[in-house]
Amino acid sequence: MDTCQHNYQLLSEYDVEAVRQLDASATDARVAVVAARRNGLTLTEAGGFVHSKYDPVKEAAQLVKQAAAERDQEGVAGHHIHFGFGLGYLAEADLARAEGPLLIYEPNPTFFKAALESRDLSSLWRSRRVFVRTTEKGFRALLRRHIAAMNQIQFLMNPFHRRVYGDALRTMLETVKSERNRAGVLRKAEETVYKYFIASTIRSFPWWSRLRDVGLLRDRFKGVPAVIVAAGPSLEKNLAALRPFRDRVVVFAMARSVRLLERYGIQPHFLVHTEAKDYAALIHGCTNLDRTVFLLSEQCHAEFYRFPHQLTLTYQNPANLFSRWVVERFSGLQRTYLPTAGSVATEAFSLATLFGCSPVILLGQDLGSRRGTHYADAGVNRNFVAGQADHRRTAGYFGGEVATFAHYLHFRDWYAEAVDVYRERCFEQQFINATEGGALIPGFVRRRLQDVLQEVALTASSLTFAPSTWLTGTVTETLADENLQRHLLSEVATRLEAAQVAVTAFEATSAAWPQTSQPPAPAFLREALGVLGRFSADFVAFFEALPFARAFLPESFVKAEQALSESEDPATVFAEERGQSLQTCAAWRLCIEALAPVVAAAQSDIVQAKPRA
Repeated sequence: MDTCQHNYQLLSEYDVEAVRQLDASATDARVAVVAARRNGLTLTEAGGFVHSKYDPVKEAAQLVKQAAAERDQEGVAGHHIHFGFGLGYLAEADLARAEGPLLIYEPNPTFFKAALESRDLSSLWRSRRVFVRTTEKGFRALLRRHIAAMNQIQFLMNPFHRRVYGDALRTMLETVKSERNRAGVLRKAEETVYKYFIASTIRSFPWWSRLRDVGLLRDRFKGVPAVIVAAGPSLEKNLAALRPFRDRVVVFAMARSVRLLERYGIQPHFLVHTEAKDYAALIHGCTNLDRTVFLLSEQCHAEFYRFPHQLTLTYQNPANLFSRWVVERFSGLQRTYLPTAGSVATEAFSLATLFGCSPVILLGQDLGSRRGTHYADAGVNRNFVAGQADHRRTAGYFGGEVATFAHYLHFRDWYAEAVDVYRERCFEQQFINATEGGALIPGFVRRRLQDVLQEVALTASSLTFAPSTWLTGTVTETLADENLQRHLLSEVATRLEAAQVAVTAFEATSAAWPQTSQPPAPAFLREALGVLGRFSADFVAFFEALPFARAFLPESFVKAEQALSESEDPATVFAEERGQSLQTCAAWRLCIEALAPVVAAAQSDIVQAKPRA
């Protein structure tokens, strides 16, 4: 087996994606492997040396030593990111210093190919910690897989790459910044609001499980312009331009934008909502929703399902553990999994593309604050509270920088990534940002709304919008009846009751254990350790059966280290496990007490939840 085959075999054993990217890449004829003057092989591109022409091994060792010295004052970074792989010298020199994975972005895939063909890189591939990507998209996916564990990062850059591939370096650094921000936003959301999403999903279960899927409208509005009416501060200045075309475009509204649309005589075709909090007051009393179709996620607050309108269709979030649990038991209850960044506007954008609309036009999607205001119609839409740590600056729609927030940057980056995906599927798809304010959103063409609508909608005929005709097709999804709903909720309630019994029994048993400094008797230890083992097994079995219930565990418990004792002394093991089990018992009780009333309320709503058609 030659060097190339050996490298490919070892690499493909743990990183098939790296091999796939290489196989799909073209070869750069300007690249050559030549002998270094003193030690080993070196690499050239169009005559320029990628590594030292004299001793690339020594050069790599010096770069690593210099980087280590620079890091001494800041502490050791467990995760290393390299810009440039070349022939692999820098990775070999740095591997021992990186405690975690070593992530490498090589913008020229021919360099990576040359390394595999010319050098034995067994030490890298056998470590199974070295990952090389040759496209920005591939590097982003790799980074996303590891970023949650990357607290401190050490950057190392090949001098040639830094000098010649400046644009790729800037892209890589922006990608790292973007993914760190995304991980932080998602982590904060999980810690602060995820339990409310799950609770709302359970409360709304009697409604969404009886409703048709938004997939019913897939490609139904193919080629029809769509306007996503978000509620950013710049919104109102564009609504007068939208009004003359309101029957020639598909208007997607957010709850926060409905009252402004009403003032301008615009009735949205769709209202999109996903918030778990009760924001129904934003639309109560509005007169422009009687013919609007509601598109609601499974985690949407139940008041939106109760609101009087003509039709509701639903969709799901693949990260929602309760709806996934439901679908695992009855696959027919699955609805379309919608790509989302966690905001209503991004979900409306995904729905517009699902329905085949083009162009998809953003309106009021500022993704930033304007003179301290985050939303249009401040008398209705109260600003959210953001801590100083959440404040950011970013490139503006009209140039310069604008004030924004960490979660808004996450939405912006999601849009840019989504547009790339959609354009790969349909090159003709158009995406336009007509907000005229706020943050610059990559991937969108910036145009005035009036100019766009004059071009794409002025000569179009009035839109045919007939929801009554949509429900005539074959029902492919399960529309839950009362029996199915009661069955699923009863399963949860029964497990909660059993958990309550287990917690109460353990509390009583552990309270009766002697509180003494003397070593417990062997017979007592055997019995007590058995009790602790059974309690631990009950705890694990409960969350294996109801994984969504973990959202209701106290955050302090989730973050706590549940370390296993390494002692062989039964008395020591008992003391440590007893303490941990008491903490577990308290956390489990809080979880049960938070979840049980939500399930009970959903059970009581089953009779009320009649589908609106």
